[in-house]
Amino acid sequence: MKKCSEELVKFLAKIDSEKLRVADLYTFKLTNGTVLRFTSADFNIKYDGEIFSKNNACISRSSMQWATGLSVDDLTIEFNPSEKDLLGTVPLVQAFRNGSFDGAKLQLDLAFYTDGWDAEPQVLEKLFVGTIDVDEVGGSYVKCTAKSYTEILNSSFPCHVYQASCCYTLYGAGCGVDKSKFSQTGYVLQNSTKKQINCNFSKAAGYYQNGVVTFLSGKNINVKRSVKQSEKGFLILSTPLQYPPAIGDRFEVSAGCNKTTAVCQGKFNNLANFSGTPFVPKAETTAKF
Repeated sequence: MKKCSEELVKFLAKIDSEKLRVADLYTFKLTNGTVLRFTSADFNIKYDGEIFSKNNACISRSSMQWATGLSVDDLTIEFNPSEKDLLGTVPLVQAFRNGSFDGAKLQLDLAFYTDGWDAEPQVLEKLFVGTIDVDEVGGSYVKCTAKSYTEILNSSFPCHVYQASCCYTLYGAGCGVDKSKFSQTGYVLQNSTKKQINCNFSKAAGYYQNGVVTFLSGKNINVKRSVKQSEKGFLILSTPLQYPPAIGDRFEVSAGCNKTTAVCQGKFNNLANFSGTPFVPKAETTAKF
C-alpha cells in the first residue's frame, strides 16, 4: 500500500475522474551526486521547490505491479534521446554507455491536476523507489530496469565468512578508511592510450594497484576502471577505455588494497578494522598422527 497525504486523499475524493490529469515525475540521483528531474508532461512542473523538466529525452516506462511478501518489484524505463539531450556536456546516450547511470537511484512520483495545469500539483510521492541497471544502449535508444530496494535482501548469508583476506570493501563502512586521504587528481599526458594513462604521479610502484581510476572530464567522463599496474609516471588499466583519452583530461585515482594485514597496517594504518582471519588453517590443510 502506498501512503499519501490527507490533502491528496481529499483532492482525489472530490474530483471527477474524467477531469483528472496525471503526470509522472522522475528523479534520478547518480552515484557522483548529480540529480536529474524529468516529467512526462509537455511543460515544466514545479513541486516542492524543484523543477521537473519537460526535456526528458523521450522517457517512458512500463506499468507497475506490487505483490505481498519479499518479491522484488521492478520497472522498465526507456529513453530515446536526441543529440541535444546532454548530461553536462556529454550526450546522454554516451553517458549511459560510459556507466554514468550505473547504480543510480530512481524515485517516481505522480502529479495530479484538475482543469488546467497552472497550480502546483498534488503529488503521490515514492510511487516507486529503486536502483537503475542499464540493460541496452543503442544509437538513440536506452533501456533500463529499475529494481526496488527489496533486491538488497538478495545477499549471501551469513554476510561474513572466515577467510585470510579482509571481507570489507576498501573505503566502505566497515573498512572506515577515508578515501580522500588516499586519492590523487591528475591530468592525462601525451602518448596515453586506452590501456595506459601517462601522468605526473610520483608515488611508489604498486601504490595505486587494485585501485580505481574515475575520469572527471573528456569523452570518458564518469568512466571507472580498475588499475592493473601502477608505476611512477603511468597507470595500466585492467580493461581498455572506450574512447582514447585526450591530453589534459582530468581524472582521480584512489589507492588499492590487496586485503592483507601487511597492506592494511603499513599502507592504511587500519589494522583495527581488518576483518580477515589470517591464522585460520587453509581448507586443504590436514594433520596426520
